[in-house]
Amino acid sequence: MTDVIRSYINDGIGLIQLAALLVVGVVVLTTWAKTKSVMTTIGTMVVGALVLGYLYNADWFGRKAAEDIQNRDNGAAVTVEPPAPLV
Repeated sequence: MTDVIRSYINDGIGLIQLAALLVVGVVVLTTWAKTKSVMTTIGTMVVGALVLGYLYNADWFGRKAAEDIQNRDNGAAVTVEPPAPLV
C-alpha cells in the first residue's frame, strides 16, 4: 500500500486527482448548504462530474485529439495549403 502511495506522490497525478475530487465535493456541499436548491446542486454535480471525468481521462482525451488532428474522419490525408500570394 505504501508503494502505491509513494508512486502517486512521485508522479503527482494522484494528488491532483484527489485534490480535484475534494474540491468538487466541497463545492457541491457548499452549494447545497447555501442554496438548498435541488436543481442548483444537481447542476453543480454535473459540472463537477465533467471536470473529474476529464481529469481522470486526460491522457485518453489527448491521444484522441492527436489522432483526430492527424487523420480526418473522411479518410482524406491531412494537407497543408500554401499561403496565398501577396498582391
